Amino acid sequence: MIYHPKSYKAAAWLLALSLTAGGTASAAAVPYDTTSSAAATGAAVTAASATPFSDVAPAHWAEKHISKLASQGIIVGNNGLFRPSDSVTRQEAIVMAIRFAGLEGQLNRKEAVVFPTSFHVDNYFIPYVVLAFEKGLIDQKEQFAIADKEGKDWGSAKASREWVTKLTVKAIGKNAEALALGNQKIPFDDATAVGEGYAGYINEAVSLKLMNGVANNKFDPAGAVTRAMMAKLLSLAEGQYPVNYAGQTEGILTSLKDGKLGLYTSDGEKTYTTSASTVFARFDQEQLSNAANMISYARVSVIIKDGAAQYVELLGTEQQVETINGTFDRIIPSTHKLWIWVNDEPVEIRYDDSLQVVDGQGNVLDVSALTKDATVKITRDKFRSSPIAISVQVASAPQSKTGTGTVQSVGASAITINSNGASETWNVSPDALLLSGNTLLDSLAAVKAGDQISYEVKNDAIVRLVVEVTNSAKVESGIFYSSDKKTITYLKDKKYITKPITDATVINIEGMPTATLEDLQDSDQIELTINASDQITKISVLSRKVELAVGVEIRNYDADYKALNVVDGNGKLRTLYLRANSQIDMNGLAFTIDSAVSSGLLAKGRKITISYTGDTIVKIQLAFKYTGTVVSVDSTNQKLTISMNGTLMTLPLQTPYVEQFGKASSALSDVQSGATITATMNQTQDKVGGIYIHRYLQMKVVSVNTSTNRITVREGNNSAIEINASNAELVDENGVKISLGSLSAGNVVNVSFVGSTLSNLQRVTVSVGAVKSVDASQVALVDYSGRTVNVPLGTGYSIIRNGSSSASYSAVQAGDRVEVRKDTQGKVQVTVLSSVEKKFFKYDSATNTIQTKRANINDTNYKFSLAGVPLTSGGSGISPTSLKDDDSLIFYYYEDKLIEIEKR
Repeated sequence: MIYHPKSYKAAAWLLALSLTAGGTASAAAVPYDTTSSAAATGAAVTAASATPFSDVAPAHWAEKHISKLASQGIIVGNNGLFRPSDSVTRQEAIVMAIRFAGLEGQLNRKEAVVFPTSFHVDNYFIPYVVLAFEKGLIDQKEQFAIADKEGKDWGSAKASREWVTKLTVKAIGKNAEALALGNQKIPFDDATAVGEGYAGYINEAVSLKLMNGVANNKFDPAGAVTRAMMAKLLSLAEGQYPVNYAGQTEGILTSLKDGKLGLYTSDGEKTYTTSASTVFARFDQEQLSNAANMISYARVSVIIKDGAAQYVELLGTEQQVETINGTFDRIIPSTHKLWIWVNDEPVEIRYDDSLQVVDGQGNVLDVSALTKDATVKITRDKFRSSPIAISVQVASAPQSKTGTGTVQSVGASAITINSNGASETWNVSPDALLLSGNTLLDSLAAVKAGDQISYEVKNDAIVRLVVEVTNSAKVESGIFYSSDKKTITYLKDKKYITKPITDATVINIEGMPTATLEDLQDSDQIELTINASDQITKISVLSRKVELAVGVEIRNYDADYKALNVVDGNGKLRTLYLRANSQIDMNGLAFTIDSAVSSGLLAKGRKITISYTGDTIVKIQLAFKYTGTVVSVDSTNQKLTISMNGTLMTLPLQTPYVEQFGKASSALSDVQSGATITATMNQTQDKVGGIYIHRYLQMKVVSVNTSTNRITVREGNNSAIEINASNAELVDENGVKISLGSLSAGNVVNVSFVGSTLSNLQRVTVSVGAVKSVDASQVALVDYSGRTVNVPLGTGYSIIRNGSSSASYSAVQAGDRVEVRKDTQGKVQVTVLSSVEKKFFKYDSATNTIQTKRANINDTNYKFSLAGVPLTSGGSGISPTSLKDDDSLIFYYYEDKLIEIEKR
């Protein structure tokens, strides 16, 4: 089918190419988005919840929105990764918008579609784009024009902020409102940069609080949108466009304990299971929460799968209950009714078997223990059409009790506590003793929601409250005085204070990742983090940091004082001191102070790189090159910062030469954050003269020339290249050294380049065959030579089927034809081979050829030679003469070649 709206004339376009190669493309129903869905993982429900994705850090600014949309099936991941900082493409944004709007069920995956040659969309996304056109989420004429203007791949191009804004506003049905705002001024300083046709949509999105500006009151209309931004945008948009997502429901939280969640909905009472992977969130927090911060009898939204709660969000703090005070009269258990007197009027109260009766001390009583004329406080729900009592508290005398729980909210003179799944609100006595560990709290305001407390109630008021575990640690500053390794003494407000430290206390000195107590110096200005038990858990030095000096020249070394006199880059003479834990390193080889002296490493005139804090040497490095991970490149100030085993090093640049494999003329702009590089120093060892970017690729051997020590390889479908292997380390998959001559054409190899120089080459074992069995530990297959190969899956493996990657071994099944190999990171990769099903027509013995029935008159692929191609059934070879008309045949392909025909 050639796709166009009713008013679109086919003659207006030359529609000749499909989305991938040319001709008509049929959008196959494959589970590909950007990835396959990730299985949810998380921490225990008493701790903060975790997203289903390992690369979304705890407390990530969008973690709640990412978790919700993942549970709703709007976003998915790859091997447990979400890639929150990656830019979202137009075609990915459309998939998310279609799912967000609940339209995915209307996709037509079987329809063949042809777009203009300039309008390219990857195969999987075709039906989504077609549906987006049909539903008016995007305008066909407008998008075709964009593709023509850009002259590049439309679908995989990064979606801009203005483009995504327009898509989202249309998806929530606010197109008319946006058009009405089209002539109003955009409230940003860069309004003139907004493209034609986007103004009204930006105004509408801002009015709905879906979008806001970036720094300096700019909207940045052409800026890219990250996957995390897209997740938050769609999550906020749900408030404007309610969709009945599969498994999602709202109701009143009636219980949450013992792995069960009770929910009262319009369909009545429901019970779902919870587990460590259940994600909890609150409407008033951007970060994820935990079960303890949910509020009983408040409204929640729950996303359920297979009877289990995957995502629970508190929608408000108001408890849907009322309190009725009165005098108990009588109870009739057979009818589940009781009566109390309120203002001299009898009031009937219904209850069920879940009713909890407690005395003034909180002790649980049997319903039958209620006595006439007792003063009672009844808590009754307000959400059932016929309300029932939740609890009856006998309050004839003021309550006195002790308890523990989690703080839900704190008022001026009262506190609400979740204790054993029930919410309690208590007045706090003006004379109450308030403690955090052994430290006296200034006021009730110092107690925070989420704190775990113990408390004592007397005469209906809390008289003692102790914060046992707090969500917010106490921080204070002082001047370091001394430490005996068990305590630390510091000066604050002209008083010496001594506090205990823990076994895991962290010492933080900027630039010194392995700092210990011994690295603290007299008069250091320090910041201390103190936990609820009044223990110091972190000490940060504020008055100094580790500084790095490159190209420092040694003048002399005094062994008696362990004093090193150096001249820095400004010609200034400085005296620095070595300590027992000072490090000396030359090109990766560690030296002691004595061995460094005896080796002449501290001789006059030596150029060194030195890390120091105050007058103490942290590390001396004698190196002509440094290998690490790029942290930042400051081209303006000519500085390069790299991380070497966790240590940051900033090196001055001297218009460095940049080299990388596959690019003839590289520049400093090619040095990207996160890349591994080797930086070589100039002759005076004070500036970087060369940067060699590391690359790790998987290639296939084309030919080997042992006489010249050269090997010709090819990456994917790229052109073959010849590389020099003279100085490279060659190993097999187990790390055993091999010779160049042991490699042959067709071998798969993992290659490592430093710049354009081959440094390492590892031969990769590739197995192709039929899966015999698979479990969480290994995949067993019978290859095409008849051998049984057992491949341990290890961690981080991936299963690729139809271009979609999965981290679950269940994605491959016995009988699948697969290729198994390790990737450049050493992770097992199982790829299910492509296959085509056809119907048998006849066998030509003269040419040893099978013919199948044509799918249509244009089908030219119906004759198949059996030369070198096994014909099988049930794992065994069969004769082609045994085939019958209309038998189902599966044709398996590997690297675009037919390798097996199977009769089903």
